[in-house]
Amino acid sequence: MEEHESKLEIAILNNSASAIQFLKNQQWKICHYTLLIYAAIVATKQLIVPNNCIMRAILIVLIVFVSVLSICLNNKMRDSIIEHRKYVTNIYDKNKGQLELYGIPICQETKDDLINFVFIGTAIVGCILSLFIVLY
Repeated sequence: MEEHESKLEIAILNNSASAIQFLKNQQWKICHYTLLIYAAIVATKQLIVPNNCIMRAILIVLIVFVSVLSICLNNKMRDSIIEHRKYVTNIYDKNKGQLELYGIPICQETKDDLINFVFIGTAIVGCILSLFIVLY
C-alpha cells in the first residue's frame, strides 16, 4: 500500500510541478500580450483622424476591457498556482522526516503576491499610459 501511495504522491508532485510551470508561463504571456495590445491601440490612435470621437471612445473601451481581462486572467492563474502549491506542501509535510533524513531541501515560501502585484501593476500602468495617449 505504501509503494502505491508513494507512486501516487510522485505523480501528484510531477503533475503539480508541470502545471505550475505552465501557469507561470501563461502569466508572463498574458502580461506580454497585454502590453502588445496596448501598443497596437496606441498605434491605431496615431493612424486615425484626431477629432474622431467615436473611434477614441472605442479605443478607450478596448483599453479598459483589455486591462480588466488581463487582471482577471492573471488572478485566475495565481489561484490555480496556489492550489497546486497546496498539494505539494501537503506531500512535503507528510514526508518531512524522510526528506530531512535524505537531505532533500524543503521548498521555500514563494513571492507569488509580489509577482502578481507586478502583473497587475503592469496592466494598470499600461492602461493609464494608453488612455493618456489616446485622450491627448
